[in-house]
Amino acid sequence: MIEKKSIKRTLILLISLTLLITLAACNGSETTLNQDKEKNEQISKARLAREEAERAEKRGQEEFVLTKEIYKEGDGSLKGTVEYDYDSHGNLLSVKYIGSDDSIVGNIEYKYNDRDLVIKREVKKHPEYFANKWIGNSSAWGMVKEVQEFPRYPNGIAKYTYNEDDQLIEYLEKDKETGEKLRIVKKEYYPSGNLKYEYEWRNSGYEGEFFYEDVYIRYAYEWTKSTEKRNNKVTISEHVFDENGNILSDISITRNSEGVIVDRYNSTSEYNEQGNIIRAVGNIITFEYEYNHKGNLIREITKDSTGNIDDIYEYEYDDRGNVIKLKYKNPKLSSCSEITYDEYNNKIKAIRKRRDGSIRGIEEYEYMKVGELSD
Repeated sequence: MIEKKSIKRTLILLISLTLLITLAACNGSETTLNQDKEKNEQISKARLAREEAERAEKRGQEEFVLTKEIYKEGDGSLKGTVEYDYDSHGNLLSVKYIGSDDSIVGNIEYKYNDRDLVIKREVKKHPEYFANKWIGNSSAWGMVKEVQEFPRYPNGIAKYTYNEDDQLIEYLEKDKETGEKLRIVKKEYYPSGNLKYEYEWRNSGYEGEFFYEDVYIRYAYEWTKSTEKRNNKVTISEHVFDENGNILSDISITRNSEGVIVDRYNSTSEYNEQGNIIRAVGNIITFEYEYNHKGNLIREITKDSTGNIDDIYEYEYDDRGNVIKLKYKNPKLSSCSEITYDEYNNKIKAIRKRRDGSIRGIEEYEYMKVGELSD
């Protein structure tokens, strides 16, 4: 009887020990999962904090915002005006294009969330840029950087969607009246936060895919491989970078719907010790660059496949590194732009001249301090 009780107690102890080990293992797995989850949350929080700090730093650096652009003919008569409106954080709320008769010829509005991320873009009035060519010179097309903008869709209304790390994952633009999809942009990211993949579709027949490596690229929007489809043709391109993120070579091959190669482009690039590109030699066009002792670009030359010069651009700078004169030359045409800045390095005036020195256009710019903005 004593022996049976002893065996029973032993079995109970073994079962209890097994349960304890199992529970410990489960708890260990749960602890590991919790640790991983906590680690991921910490990484996400750290990334968010870093991005918030970067945004804050950017806002601090951008002490001024552009509020008005005035475009004039060479004789000083008005072509048109662009007016920019912002919230107190310096986020662009609207862009208005105003004709010489004071009528609004274009209007685009934006909305943001509480983290200063743009979430909506609406074309209130399509910019009539064919009738008002000065609109094409507007700075507005590069102000909201989440998606490259262009005034293609007259009735477009766009929605921006972000992941938990405040990274754009989708841009969807539709026709306000019909609901028809006009443009789609989708993005995917590596765990590191670097851009991994980008897809774009437009109702014009364009479709593109862009692939990125999980490394820091010197130029943020440079992809390593891409596939683009348009007009029943497919173009496959590839960039090769060095360890500094400079493009060493690129190649693009275009095939028609039957798979026959109809176009091919390739080029190789060279850089100086400072990392500035000095030459990009291609089978169609070649670029050559010259710099001053401060590393500022002072001359750019483009040549055709036979070595003949197509275009020459020459730049002059002030002591603060601002471009104050830009000369453009080619065998048939030449022009010159003279640019003036205020004490804060804001461009306030640009005079465009023809070959004979006569003025063909004047641009004036007005600014406001971010701290003076109000909602």
